[in-house]
Amino acid sequence: MGTIVQNLHGEREYVTLPQPLWEDGVSWGTGIKLQALYRGPRTGRRFIETYSIWEDRQTHGVVGTRIYEAEESEWLAACERANIDPKMEATPL
Repeated sequence: MGTIVQNLHGEREYVTLPQPLWEDGVSWGTGIKLQALYRGPRTGRRFIETYSIWEDRQTHGVVGTRIYEAEESEWLAACERANIDPKMEATPL
């Protein structure tokens, strides 16, 4: 799946996401739902997909789905919340 994500430098970038390691939908905070976790099989880059119902007044925000590259600490927290092993690899199709 090709999509635009926010990378670790805060820039928007087009990437092709692999199959999700996990997708379900669990609460990730007030008004935010953790929807899916992705890890690039060759690059090892980690991506988190969330859905938010809140709007940021300054940027007119993140209402809807957001996919962004995650730093290690956030990846570990998301994996713990999803109850999966952070080192889990994607299953090939």
